[in-house]
Amino acid sequence: MRNEKTVPKQPVLAVAAYSALLLAGLPAFGEARGHAYAPLPAWRRKAKRPSCLDLVALLPKAVIQHPQAVLPLGMFVSPDHSIAAAAA
Repeated sequence: MRNEKTVPKQPVLAVAAYSALLLAGLPAFGEARGHAYAPLPAWRRKAKRPSCLDLVALLPKAVIQHPQAVLPLGMFVSPDHSIAAAAA
């Protein structure tokens, strides 16, 4: 953070982003862990709902599969671009 006035606002932004991600995951993937998610580690096998990390891991896959969804945001994504970015 570069501005002193933004420091108190950061926790609110983090909670809002976390909430938005979890709420967006409900209509997209349902409230239970389905086949779209990666297998869970042994210590977390009994989890019934997706975590924030689960949803964040699905974001790049969703953007690559549906690039038209991010066009209104001014983003252009292609699989080649994603691979190059990951390799950097």
